[in-house]
Amino acid sequence: MAKLRNLAPVFIFISSYLPLALILVVKNFDSTKYQSLLSWHELYSLLSSNFWGNFDLLEFSLPVKNPLLVCFIIFTPAVSLLILCWILNEIERCTGVEIKIDQTKTLPTDIANYSVPYIAAFFSLDIGNKLEIISLLIFLTTMFAISYKSGAIFFNPMMIILGYKYMQATYEDNSITVTDNILSKHKIEINEKAYAVNVSGILFITQKDN
Repeated sequence: MAKLRNLAPVFIFISSYLPLALILVVKNFDSTKYQSLLSWHELYSLLSSNFWGNFDLLEFSLPVKNPLLVCFIIFTPAVSLLILCWILNEIERCTGVEIKIDQTKTLPTDIANYSVPYIAAFFSLDIGNKLEIISLLIFLTTMFAISYKSGAIFFNPMMIILGYKYMQATYEDNSITVTDNILSKHKIEINEKAYAVNVSGILFITQKDN
C-alpha cells in the first residue's frame, strides 16, 4: 500500500485530464456514425436481447475517428481516477501521526498550468496526427516533472472536485513547531488535534480528534 500511495501524484496528474480526454473525443466524432447511433432504430437494437445475441466485438466500431486511440485517451485518465479514489480512501482510513494544528492559511489553487492543454484542444490539436500526440505527451510529461519537483502537483482541479482543500498549516509534532502544506477534506479548527499521513512530502489530514 505504501508503494502505491507514493504513486498518488501520478494518478492525480493523469486523472486531472479526464475532461480534456472527453473534449478530444467529442471533437473526433464521426458525424455519419454519430447520426446512426442516435437513431431510434439503433437505440432499440442496442437495448434488445437480439442485439446482444448477435453482437460481434470485432465488427463493433465506435462513432469516432481513430477509435483505438480514443479508447486509450478515455481509458487512461478514467482508470487513473478510479485508482486515485481508492488510494485516497485508503489514506483516509490510515491513523497517521497525531499533530496539533495551531494555524491554517488557505492557499490559492493555480490551475493555469492545467488550462494550457485545454486551450490547445479547442484550437488545433488533431489526435489523428501522431506528431501532435507525441508533442502533447512530451509537454504533459514536462509539466508533470515540474509540478512534482515543485510540490505543485497537488494544486490540482481533480483534488478540488474530490473535496480536498490545499492549505498551509502551522502545527506541533512531538513538541516541535512546523509549518507545512496540507491537504484535507475535513474542516480544520485552530488548536485541535488531527492525524496526518505524509504522501510525497504533503500531509493528508485523515482524521480529527473528536
